[in-house]
Amino acid sequence: MAQKTLANPPDADAIFARLARLTPEASRQWGTMTPNEMLCHLADAFRTPLGEQTPKPMSVLGLPAPVAKWLALSVPLPWPRGVKGAPESDPRRGGTKPAQFETDRERVVTMARRLMAEASDAHPHPMLGPMTRADWLRWGWLHMDHHLRQFGV
Repeated sequence: MAQKTLANPPDADAIFARLARLTPEASRQWGTMTPNEMLCHLADAFRTPLGEQTPKPMSVLGLPAPVAKWLALSVPLPWPRGVKGAPESDPRRGGTKPAQFETDRERVVTMARRLMAEASDAHPHPMLGPMTRADWLRWGWLHMDHHLRQFGV
């Protein structure tokens, strides 16, 4: 089975359709974010591969970046729950605060589509290290999937 990625139009269409089904009232399955905070988190996270923010390097679960990258992008297991990301993409620690739900959802779509058009290997991921265009497009799909599953979508 091929890995899902924003580089594949049917995969991108499917993840955007799931995003369209998210409601402000959706119940989270884990974590503390509201649906609107999650939208802000996703949109802000897309700023790193687009070169609009440069978070400090951080460790994920104490793993070296190449190992974390391989696990995150290649192993067909769900991402672990509760891993804290960069403060720049956390609406409670320095990221964008929620505004209007539909506006915030559209910002996610806009940022994801920009990633699809502009992704390059110029910007590292704070936890996974150097990333190729293909890595970023795989990460984008996985990151959206992770948080949509968080809200049962």
